[in-house]
Amino acid sequence: MTKKKTRSDQTADLRRQAEELARAKAAQAPEDLETLSPEETRQMLHELRVHQIELEIQNEELRRAQAELEASRARYFDLYDLAPVGYFTVSEQGLIIEANLTAAGLLGVARGALVKQPLTRFILPEDQGIYYRHREQLFETGAPQVCEMRLAKKNGAQFWARLEATAVQDADGAPVCRAVMIDITERKRVEEELRESHEEKYRRLFELESDALFLIDNERGTICEVNRAAERLYGYSREELLRMKNTDVSAEAEKTERATQDGLNLVPLRWHRKKDGTRFPVEITATHFNWRGRPNHLAAIRDITERMRAEAALKEAAEKYRSLAASVDSMYLVDRDCTYLLMNEGHRLRFGLPLEEIVGRRYGEFHSEKNAREFAEYVREVCETGKPSIKEHKSERDGRCFLRTFTPIMGRSPAGGISEIVVVSKDITERKRAEQQLIETLQQLQETRDMLIQFEKHAAVGRLAAGVAHEILNPASIISSRLQFLEEENLSEPARENLKVSREQIQRIAKISHDLLQSSAKQPRPLVRDDLRHVIDVGLQIMECRIKEDHIHVEYNPPPEVIPVRMETDRMVKVIVNLILNACEAITGHKLKRLIVTVNRPEASSKNLSILLIVADNGHGIPAGDADRIFEPFFTTKDPGKGTGLGLSVCKGIIQEHGGTIHAENNDMGGASFIVELPLYYA
Repeated sequence: MTKKKTRSDQTADLRRQAEELARAKAAQAPEDLETLSPEETRQMLHELRVHQIELEIQNEELRRAQAELEASRARYFDLYDLAPVGYFTVSEQGLIIEANLTAAGLLGVARGALVKQPLTRFILPEDQGIYYRHREQLFETGAPQVCEMRLAKKNGAQFWARLEATAVQDADGAPVCRAVMIDITERKRVEEELRESHEEKYRRLFELESDALFLIDNERGTICEVNRAAERLYGYSREELLRMKNTDVSAEAEKTERATQDGLNLVPLRWHRKKDGTRFPVEITATHFNWRGRPNHLAAIRDITERMRAEAALKEAAEKYRSLAASVDSMYLVDRDCTYLLMNEGHRLRFGLPLEEIVGRRYGEFHSEKNAREFAEYVREVCETGKPSIKEHKSERDGRCFLRTFTPIMGRSPAGGISEIVVVSKDITERKRAEQQLIETLQQLQETRDMLIQFEKHAAVGRLAAGVAHEILNPASIISSRLQFLEEENLSEPARENLKVSREQIQRIAKISHDLLQSSAKQPRPLVRDDLRHVIDVGLQIMECRIKEDHIHVEYNPPPEVIPVRMETDRMVKVIVNLILNACEAITGHKLKRLIVTVNRPEASSKNLSILLIVADNGHGIPAGDADRIFEPFFTTKDPGKGTGLGLSVCKGIIQEHGGTIHAENNDMGGASFIVELPLYYA
């Protein structure tokens, strides 16, 4: 039988798949990516998109778990706070750890103010001994204990209470006391009136008690008196009950008879039977005294059906709440003042402190001032809007990233309003890293795709160049030869002018063909050590006539020392000439024409072993978005017939073959600067 995977198993599977994919991609070097085919590139994009969808599914599962957690917690708090009795959790030292709203109402103190207060603070001095014996027996024997004592509210009003306590262990294994407190003031008044034998007054108080009251003869077990609450509870009339024994209303007659003989003061659970035969659970509290010369006891019987149902539901909700809370990385509860009220084990472990050293203290006591101020602002925002809020947070201690969800809890006090905020914190460090890796991988794929496009263009140029060499150059050579013969003929002036134009166009065709062949040439050529200054001088000499004709002001101050570069000198001269020619054409039409050639050679102590050659002009600059495209084959910003769009592409290819780089940018003069970086060669 196949075992159904849990959410944690599914999360582990997703994470394992993501890690395997990330390792596979990380192991692939950038140069390997360049070799990917378009089909392999599309496959990799598909895998990354699938991984992204898996992350989104995981986030959706987290949101659903959080919604279930919030619903379970709301049911837990409703059952706990709206219970008809006061619930306390008291430490072994006697300090109140937790209390519900009913308990706070009994003592007349706000629930938050009860935390870490000793319960003895509310017990009258005369009854302190009762409570100490009660606690001593509870922790020594481990058996449930019951006592009755007097307490004082915050406003000084006194009341009688019955305390039923059980010893348990908290999540850390420390012994604590779970106690139920019930106000028995009215019953005590009835008992006091009975002892004073004020029959009429006793009858009024007797009837006012909401619990079923039975006055029972201890020796005979006969019922001597009942109140109206007993009639309503059991379905018998007063006359019928007065003819019965206490064992007649019990579904456990032997236990009832034995408890009467033993003189027990409290029976936490006994099953009774109504007139219609219905069995129901009751709690019995007995007070023994002599009445009219005979031993009697007054039994206060309370139907605890609803309480047992509520406690069972409370236990189930608490268990579900604990399970859901444990499944979340970190969850905690704070009030409007950012005071910790509750947290799960996952969040406590981040502090490394016992729970009692955290609960009751403010957020700012454990975090930096900046962090505390930011957290308080989030809490204030949620309290004002009444809407949940999701914020990202980066830990100042270890740099991990968390996604925190702030959810408001409506107050259960008469004043209403938002009193508490649940914060669920999810560690998303790995997710953020995966997202960053995804972005970087997509960027690499984009760059690879662009490179593939460029390679395809160059391949197309190569194929075209091969055709041009055979289909264009040969006919052009024949035409050029024929034109040379015609120049020797005695032609008219118009004919000679037409002949000149034809010669120029044939030369242009030949130049375009040679450029195409040059751009597609991949034959490695031997490189020799030469002085870059010499190459620049040759290039300027070649362009000297054009520079003088256009009245261009050239600024060039070569460094005094040799600039050694391994190069193919003729091809590097072609690069210099092409860059100067582009600059000359860019400043055509300007009154002041400037051409600046700069060589920045690093100092001898520098670790930078390259040289920068910059050719700048004060022309019209490079249009926005064209800085990268100007090096593509056939791309040109010149008018039709003014250029082939191959010059800069050829220059880039030559420079790359020399181990260098070239790029262009606009300068402060309004023109363009072409920056060439070449490695120096010291041999």
